[in-house]
Order: sequence, then C-alpha cells, then structure tokens
Amino acid sequence: MADRLGHTSNDPRQVPLHRLTLSFTSEELEVAYPAQFWQSSQTFVRFSLLLATGLYLIFGLLDRQMVPESAGQILVIRLIVAALLVGAFLFTFRPSIAKHLQAIMVLVIVSTGMGVLAMIAIASPEGGYAYYAGLMLVVMFGQAMLRLRFIYATGATWAVIIAYEVLCMTVIHSPGEVILNNSFFLIAANILGMFTSYGIEFYMKTVFWQQRLLVGQQMALNVEHERKTRELEAARAMQLAMLPQRLPDHAHMDICASMTTATEVGGDYYDYIDGEDGVLTFVVADAAGHGAQAGALVAAMKMMFSNHAAKDTVTGFLRRASQHLRAMGIPQMFLAAAMGKIRDDTLEVVGAGLPPAIVYRVSTGTVEHHTLKGVPLGTYAEVEYVSSQIILAPGDVAVFMTDGFLESTSPGGEMLGQARADALVARSSEGRASEIVASLCAEALSWTEGKALDDDITFLAIRRKTAGEEGDNEAARL
Repeated sequence: MADRLGHTSNDPRQVPLHRLTLSFTSEELEVAYPAQFWQSSQTFVRFSLLLATGLYLIFGLLDRQMVPESAGQILVIRLIVAALLVGAFLFTFRPSIAKHLQAIMVLVIVSTGMGVLAMIAIASPEGGYAYYAGLMLVVMFGQAMLRLRFIYATGATWAVIIAYEVLCMTVIHSPGEVILNNSFFLIAANILGMFTSYGIEFYMKTVFWQQRLLVGQQMALNVEHERKTRELEAARAMQLAMLPQRLPDHAHMDICASMTTATEVGGDYYDYIDGEDGVLTFVVADAAGHGAQAGALVAAMKMMFSNHAAKDTVTGFLRRASQHLRAMGIPQMFLAAAMGKIRDDTLEVVGAGLPPAIVYRVSTGTVEHHTLKGVPLGTYAEVEYVSSQIILAPGDVAVFMTDGFLESTSPGGEMLGQARADALVARSSEGRASEIVASLCAEALSWTEGKALDDDITFLAIRRKTAGEEGDNEAARL
C-alpha cells in the first residue's frame, strides 16, 4: 500500500514503475509527476518547438532545387505545419499545459510527419524518394526532443511510419527496392529512438522518485530533529535547574559563578552548599566532552554533592564521587573537578584534573597559580586525593575555571591561553566577584569573535572582602 509520499515498496532503491509502459504503480505518483516534469522540461520543450519551426521553414530552400515544379505547393504545407508548431509553442505558456502536454506533443509529431508525407505525395518521384529523410528527422524529434512519454512517442512515430508504408504502396506506387531501403532506415531509426525515449523517461522518473524519497527522508529528519531539540531543551532546563539559584551570602567572601555551554546539554557544573557549621563547600567540574552522556555525569555529581559534600572532607568526597561515577560504567567518560571548603579566610581545596586556580595577591599585585592536578573522577585508577590551603588576604581573588576558557580559539586558531587569563584576572581584581566573572565571560566572547564554542566554559570567582565591605554586610544584617 502506498503512503502519502507514494511509496509502494519496502526497498527504496526499487523505483515503482511498470517496466513496459513506464507508468508509476502508485496513482498518487502518476498524478504528481506531470507538474514536476513540466517544471524541469519546459525550457527544453519550447526550444525544441522553435528549432523545429525554423528547420521546417529553412528546408524549404531545398525544395526549389529538389522539386522546382512542386515547390509552391510544398511551401504551403510547410507554412501550415510551421503555424501549428508556433501554436503549440504559444500553448505551452498556458497554466493548463502540464495536464495536456502529452496530447499536444503527440499532435505535433503526427502533424509534422503528415506534412512530410504530403510533400512526398505531391513531389515528383525522385523528390519523393529523397523526402523520406524528413521522416527520420520527425522520428528523432518525437523520440528525443519533445520529452514525450515513451509509450506515446512510440505510438506516434510508428503511426507515421505505417502511414508512409501505406502511401508508398497505394498512392505513389514506389518501387519495391525503394520501399525496402527507406523502410529499413526509418524502422532502424525509430527503434534507436525508442531506446533513447525509454532511457530519458526512465531517468527522469527515477530522479523524480529519488527526490520524493529525499523529501520524505528530510521530513522524517525534521520531525526527529524537532523531537531531539525538545528533549535537549528539556535536558538543558533540567541542567540549569541543578545549578544554584542564588549566590551564597558569606561573611568574609564575595562569590560569583557562571557557566556557558557549547551545546544544549553541557558537561560543566558548579555548585556550593552551606554547612551547619558555617563552612561553605563549593565544586567546579568538567565532564569529558559535552552532550547527553556528559549531562548524565553532571546529574550524578549534583546528587552526590547535595547529599554528601557538606558532611564529607574534600578528599573523602572526591574519593566517594570517583567510585560512584566509575560504577555508572559509561565508557571513556570522566569528570575533572576542583572542590573546596571555605573557613573564614582560608580555602581548603583539592584538585582532580582542572586547570590551576588563578590567585591574585592585592598586596604585591602578582598572580599565583594554585595547582589542581589530580586524576579525574570516574577513572579506574585508585588514587589518594591531597588537599591544600589558599589563604586570602582582604582584596585577594581566587578564580577556578574549566579548560574551555583557556583553550578557546580565535577565528585564526590561536588559543586564549594562561597568560591572557592571568592578566585579565589581575585587571579586574578591584571589582566585585560578579564583575570579575563578567570580564572573563566578555573576554571569551571577544576572543572567539562570536563563533560557536568548542567546549563549555565555567568560572567560579572568590574574592576576600575588605574590612569595609565586611562591616557594611554586618550592618546590613543587623
């Protein structure tokens, strides 16, 4: 049974055509084909009609040489046939031409053929013997130039040839050897023309069928794309919902974070949680790659962080998280991370494969790198994670980031790099944490000149408040 695209076979390579008549076995395809056929063939058919008109009239110059005594009568025939050809040409501009094209082109073949037969009938015997060549041109014209369907072109040209045989035997009484010679060439030309006509129609209908298949496949792809887009948007909304909905209010630290994903579902993650003991625990993580699998790792990390991070030590939590991610069994998917706990002015941090934290010291105006090396979470290696401390003086800044920022490339292929990141943190250090993060995000956009990101980019900036800022916050709380 045919579907709405006219598919009638389970094999998309099998064109649904009757091999003799070249009719589509699907009624819908048979109805849809003429309009598309005319759309692709109208210029060639119109050119063919004008060419036939010109040749039909130009050959009149030979009439005076071949049959001078009948040239006047033959000219009348040529003018009548030329007028019919011009009429057919003009009719091709009517909106209904696609529906009537085959009937009109059959009429053109029969008219031009009968015109030649009329010339043979009124010319002298010598001229009549030579004019059969005009029928060969009619056969070639009908089989190849007018884009007639094979079955109609074959019927029209054989009708002209049969009419010629009858004319030779009943009206002009041509010698047997002349009829035999001329018939051989006419029939041979028509058989060759039939192969040409069959091949042209088969090719054009195959192309039409393949285009329909492509349209159907594109429609299916569009539906699938829309479905996946909706799913990815839902996954993206879910992932964004996993991020903290507000910035932490810490007595000594000004904190801000940001994440920009390269695809709908990113592989980066940041989070923080206040413990009952007043210690703020934070994490920045980067799954290998991005997309659905990376999103699954992030979701698992979120669940573990919410349930265990505040109670565990930083090293104990990363050990636990690595074991759980490994147990998920997602091949070649690991999670680089940095985790820390903030106690007063001290950050206890542990790294698992993230780039070094950038620490700006306001007293000296210098930048330090605090290494966060370590084996990413979820690997099969059993490692002991080691914590270290970062003590921030008033005005000092510590920035944690995923490698998507450092590895951002310009349109020319140059990486942004560590040196530029250091300089940017130093320049923006006098602002609040939110201003530092905004500067970093703006630099990523400027450096890439708006092109699509190659990887997710996440920042977490921690700035030690000055004495005046801490006093303002205390007054506000009171």
